[in-house]
Amino acid sequence: MADVFVYPSRYDTFGLVVTEAMATGVPVVVGKNVGAAELIIDGVNGLLCDPDSERSLTAALRQLNGDPARARQFGTSARQAIEKNTWAECAEATAKVYEEVLSEKRTVTGQ
Repeated sequence: MADVFVYPSRYDTFGLVVTEAMATGVPVVVGKNVGAAELIIDGVNGLLCDPDSERSLTAALRQLNGDPARARQFGTSARQAIEKNTWAECAEATAKVYEEVLSEKRTVTGQ
């Protein structure tokens, strides 16, 4: 059990660990440059930080520590947000990208 999940990475194409933490209902603090940051609405279902700024990370942690009710709400909102991202939706979105690329290729090549 954890009170908060902190992932101040400078870069990660998509940290599945962030989605796993969100699914457990734990509030998350995530580096703003990681792929999973796309899932975070800063101040609603988690907090984004500048991984190169000690002040940014400290401010995020103080915000959660200073308001436990808000931290719990972040966790609840994180879980609700991640529940909407099913594997079926992911597969559908991926297929859509492939279809768009193929369509563009056919347009360029005249096929």
